[in-house]
Amino acid sequence: MKKQKNINVLSGKDLMTVGIFTAVYLVIYILVSCVLGIIPIVSILMSFFSSIILGIPMMLYFSKIKKFGMVLITYIVNGTVMVLLGLGVYSLTIGIICALIAELILRSAKYQSANRAILAFAIACVGANANTIYWVTGSAQFLERTAASMGTDYMTTVVNYFSYPWVLPGVMLSAFAGGLLGGLLGRSVLKKHFIKSGLI
Repeated sequence: MKKQKNINVLSGKDLMTVGIFTAVYLVIYILVSCVLGIIPIVSILMSFFSSIILGIPMMLYFSKIKKFGMVLITYIVNGTVMVLLGLGVYSLTIGIICALIAELILRSAKYQSANRAILAFAIACVGANANTIYWVTGSAQFLERTAASMGTDYMTTVVNYFSYPWVLPGVMLSAFAGGLLGGLLGRSVLKKHFIKSGLI
């Protein structure tokens, strides 16, 4: 019984895998945000495109996950970085909830289902992009900081977009859709690796 318990504990190798892929995730996400975030209308679609682009490295990551907690750590780190960047607590709080759901989905298939991995990633994408809620609930300091860095016209335009009640749900749905497409793309690109990992 004791041995079985230890098998489920994250090892140093597991934590190293978490660290590597979390770093890759953050670098790609920030780069995509910097590129797509320049144009207001395009920034609305950032959740969708970033989820697609991240599909390949994250599917490789998910194919290596065999223990509970790895996904959760990744999205706790991501959410913490968003907090430190002044983007609110939503990517942390909602990110943790979505990551836990993703963990349960992966574990429900005993980490042996590519389809469950894709679904888990898509759900995790929703939490990871929850910082967009801050455009609706953001403080005056956030808006002033955004205006100072991106320009008043940019800030006003994006805030106006989010004044429509369907935009925020649409952005969240686009993150999920992008996660599904990115997951399918990742599975296709990494098909041989998935076969080797026993996911296909």
